[in-house]
Amino acid sequence: MSQQFVILEHDHPFLHWDFLLDNGDTLNAWRLLSPLATDRWITAEVLPDHRRIYLEYEGEVSGGRGSVQRILNGRYQELPNRNSSERHFTITNCQFCQLAIQRSKQDGSSEWRFQ
Repeated sequence: MSQQFVILEHDHPFLHWDFLLDNGDTLNAWRLLSPLATDRWITAEVLPDHRRIYLEYEGEVSGGRGSVQRILNGRYQELPNRNSSERHFTITNCQFCQLAIQRSKQDGSSEWRFQ
């Protein structure tokens, strides 16, 4: 069964992109540290889970934490994968990409690649 995802451009505390995956009650979250691209790995920081409201929300974030603007959204489904350091996701309803890959690094950080 597919679930929703969204990528939000967020201008606080510096310009970055929040990649949010629907996980039922909450959204798993990563801070992408460079603009979306299909030709390279993008360094990401794991963030605390976000509220589901961010699947649809655009505008000012409470507490003086800047603002967010939705730049990409659609549906995803995780694919079975034998590589324990990677997770693969099909992306639908998206003209930008059809596959997203998350790679865990030894230092605990992540990278994402969109294809």
